[in-house]
Amino acid sequence: MKNNHCDGNEFDFLIGKSIIKVEEKRGSYNTDLFILTCNDNTVIEVETNNGCGGCGNGWSSFDDLKKLENNHNVITNIKCEYNNKWCEDYSFKLFIYYQDDMLTLEGDDGYGNGYYGGGFYVTIKNVSELEKRDKDE
Repeated sequence: MKNNHCDGNEFDFLIGKSIIKVEEKRGSYNTDLFILTCNDNTVIEVETNNGCGGCGNGWSSFDDLKKLENNHNVITNIKCEYNNKWCEDYSFKLFIYYQDDMLTLEGDDGYGNGYYGGGFYVTIKNVSELEKRDKDE
């Protein structure tokens, strides 16, 4: 089956932003939670998937994501790819251009045998809009 695609234009507001701060915290169920703060205070939260307690299946991870905050970078594109014809299951990708061409960010989607899922949970918060709304209330 051919994958359906969307251009991610509902996320176009992220294009041109740069990531200036990366925090790593514990997410729900002992996952890794990365909080990426952009130059305009937009926050992108990326939480890893929690997998099997007895093996490596389902555990997603990122290496060296913190390096983004020490390099000039800019989000250049967003891609959404739907994996079924009902457009329910999709992947979300950020394309980030950075100054240091030696910087390589790697991640493991953790799917393994597929029984425990995998991938990442992404939440985008436009902090500037939230602050403005709270101020107006």
